[in-house]
Amino acid sequence: MSDPRVNSTWLPAVVLFAAGAPAQVTVDYTDDVYPGNERAGWVASRVVDDLTGEPIRGADVYFVREAETPLAGAFWFTRRTKTDAGGWLRARVDDIEGQWHIQVLRHPDYGVAARVGTGDAIWRVGRPFDVPVRIVDWRGAAVAGARIGFCGGCGHTPDLVNATTGPDGVAWLRGIDPHSDIGDVYVQHPGLGLGYDRVRWCPGEGPTIVRCRWSPAMTGVVLDHLGQPVAGAFVAALDVHRGPWAKTGSDGSFTLLGARPELGPSHVRTAGEREIWFEAAARFPVKLRVPAVDAESPNEGSIEQPEGTAEETTTRKLRVALTGGERLDAVADWPGAPQGRARGAGEVEIPTSGPFVVSVYAKGAPRGRPAARDHFFADAAALAAEPVPLAWFDACEVVGRVVDEGGQPVPAHVAVRESWSETALPESPDGAAQAAFAVATHRTGLTLLEVMPVAPDLRPRLAWITLPERGAAGRVELGDVVLRSRPELVVNAPDGSPLPGVEVEWARAGCQEAGATRVFELGEDGGWLGPDLMEGDAVVVRAADDAVPFRHVLAGQGPWTIQLPAGVLALDVVDADGVAMQAWCILGDHEDLLEPGQVLRGLPLGEHVLHLSAEGYRTAVVRVRVGDQLEPRRVVMQRR
Repeated sequence: MSDPRVNSTWLPAVVLFAAGAPAQVTVDYTDDVYPGNERAGWVASRVVDDLTGEPIRGADVYFVREAETPLAGAFWFTRRTKTDAGGWLRARVDDIEGQWHIQVLRHPDYGVAARVGTGDAIWRVGRPFDVPVRIVDWRGAAVAGARIGFCGGCGHTPDLVNATTGPDGVAWLRGIDPHSDIGDVYVQHPGLGLGYDRVRWCPGEGPTIVRCRWSPAMTGVVLDHLGQPVAGAFVAALDVHRGPWAKTGSDGSFTLLGARPELGPSHVRTAGEREIWFEAAARFPVKLRVPAVDAESPNEGSIEQPEGTAEETTTRKLRVALTGGERLDAVADWPGAPQGRARGAGEVEIPTSGPFVVSVYAKGAPRGRPAARDHFFADAAALAAEPVPLAWFDACEVVGRVVDEGGQPVPAHVAVRESWSETALPESPDGAAQAAFAVATHRTGLTLLEVMPVAPDLRPRLAWITLPERGAAGRVELGDVVLRSRPELVVNAPDGSPLPGVEVEWARAGCQEAGATRVFELGEDGGWLGPDLMEGDAVVVRAADDAVPFRHVLAGQGPWTIQLPAGVLALDVVDADGVAMQAWCILGDHEDLLEPGQVLRGLPLGEHVLHLSAEGYRTAVVRVRVGDQLEPRRVVMQRR
């Protein structure tokens, strides 16, 4: 791959002075490709740490195509490049048009991340985590030895990370973004369905539960029209993007895992992208015979399966009584159960003989897995009198005591938040407030406890708590929940005055998708009204509409005070004739389309490096010292 930097021309630095002022701006020009001046057939972005905004140097970036026959555990790519010392990603792609669909990043400190298409000018990459995933079968039992793959694109793209479950059914996906835009898990194991599910996990939570329906290991051999083995053919039961697919060995044999039983190995692709279709098989192993290329129906294969009659499962209705929640439904499952099996609040369809599970779930239940409670039965003959009582999960009880900084009990209203989408503090409800509390919830994992004090001199609190998996009745002892009179964080204007009501963005490693934040308002005193903070959290403040967002990462144990910077910068961007023009500006991890006369406010004082780009122009690398006085500086853009 050619690199534009090899032939780039750097002119001697041009030093320009602001009229009547000692401040200066130094401008270099380069033909390197930057966002805003991308030449056709190039991809250019700046890759940065999502929290700090610092550039990520030396990351491998792979341009990956979608595959028509994606195999579990395989990784493929069309092109690879590296980010440079400034975190810049530049890659020529005009010669591989149509041969890539996603970009995959790998870095020792950032694990693996992916994005679809060309992406934005700023590629924000989250911190990596080792994420536990528990695989359970159709009965809800943990499965050991299951191979799982984590995919960062659609199922036509490769696995980014693979792992195998241990005796407890848990596999660890190492170094992944647990909030990847697309983060799907696929399972490969005899007796298990594909388990196509999405990973969403926060640090401190238990394993993500992936439940797999029953699926037999589908075995067989692919033969040509002369009865000879067909090696290297791809066999699939086409259901979702991932297939699933298998590949034949040198003897033409295959094992297809995870397919829906009613689909079976009904599709084969041979060399030359030839496609042959077959009827679904009910018994295994099978022989799939590929017709000759010049056959009357070259895409219709024939199938041979062991003799015998497929066993038909007879079913009946079972009356059930559901308890433990509101809007409860139930559904039964068993090996070979039809996909669209009957469900309902009072009656389900079950097999007349053999093992089965009845799963009870609540519509609109709060976040957390598993969403359904499984009740296993060895045989319908063992059932008690109908209706059979079946319970959803028992609630977990969260208990504690609200106290002030002196340890004295104080009355407050306490609740468990049911949705992460809520950012504003709720109004204190009517009714009695107590220091000791016991709150019941069906929520699981990381969430927030709302504590709204009655005393006006105490601040409300959103405290982090981690709730266990659903199961039998649980109890979480929090002990004393301390309320304080001073805010945990204060954000002041450049002159030191408070910023009442200003919105502050918040992000924490592993708690949101890269590039996403949650927004909380400051109180009348400029104090933080969001959740409990910790070292390493990032807060982003934009005090005015024309201000550059100020990103700050908290250090130490707090409380913290942030004073917004007062730097201002006016760049007079013109062409060779002195005519004002637009230009894309990248300042650190911030991207902006500068309009003529636009002023950048809220910048830290001191040295800054900006990259100004426009289509058809060379990129101007501007080094400037920013002060608190408005001193317009002219930058003349050069035609390429």
